[in-house]
Amino acid sequence: MAYSYVAYTGNGSTTQFALTFPYIRKEHIKVYVNYVDTPYTWVNSSLVQLASAPGNGLRVEVRRITPLSTLLVDYSDGSTLVAGDMDASNLQHLYKEQELDDTQKQTV
Repeated sequence: MAYSYVAYTGNGSTTQFALTFPYIRKEHIKVYVNYVDTPYTWVNSSLVQLASAPGNGLRVEVRRITPLSTLLVDYSDGSTLVAGDMDASNLQHLYKEQELDDTQKQTV
C-alpha cells in the first residue's frame, strides 16, 4: 500500500478522483495523467476533478509532493510553541520519508 499516492485507470468518463492519504497543504497535491502533470480543481478536501476525463486505459495518479527544500515551520527564539506548528513540522518530515519509501518501492 502506498503512503503518498493513489493510481487509477482512466475510463473515458470519470473526472473526479479521491485522495486516500493525508497532506499538509493543498498545493502539495499533484495529478498526473499518463505521467504528465495535469491541472485540476478541488471538489472538497479529499476529491479532485480534471477538466476532461482521461481516456480509457490511461494512468491517473494523485500524488502528494511535500517540499523538501523549504521548511513549512520556521521556529524563532522567544516565540510561543504551539502544537499545530510542531505537528506540521513533524508531518513534513514524516511525509517526505513516506514519499521516498513509495518512490523506492516503485523503482524496484
